[in-house]
Amino acid sequence: MLVITKGLLKYNLLLILLLSENLNKSKNKEKALSCYLKAIEYNPNFQDAIFNTGVAYLKLGDNSKSIEYIRKAIKLNDKISDYFKTLGVAMLISNQKDESVYDFCYQFEKACDLGDCEYLNQYCL
Repeated sequence: MLVITKGLLKYNLLLILLLSENLNKSKNKEKALSCYLKAIEYNPNFQDAIFNTGVAYLKLGDNSKSIEYIRKAIKLNDKISDYFKTLGVAMLISNQKDESVYDFCYQFEKACDLGDCEYLNQYCL
């Protein structure tokens, strides 16, 4: 019987995350997405993997999945401005692509509340 300790599990999750980030940099988005999903399978609350899954879906053009995963990451930690910025970008792209009616400016306002006003100033003011 294989026993996985918490330390070993955390180590394995970090290895999966590093592998997926390297695959992402090498333009292999599908394999990176697969690694992020595997990390989430091991730990459903692994916020970095959840956020990066949303980013991977965004890069692959699946905006609805991107929005879904980034919202999950925000539910786990709503103090990271990049989460709100990326969610706003996914919503902005969705609005342009399929005429969705997402309030991306609200997401950029949330990022600004956390100290990053770049996209709010660029797209909403």
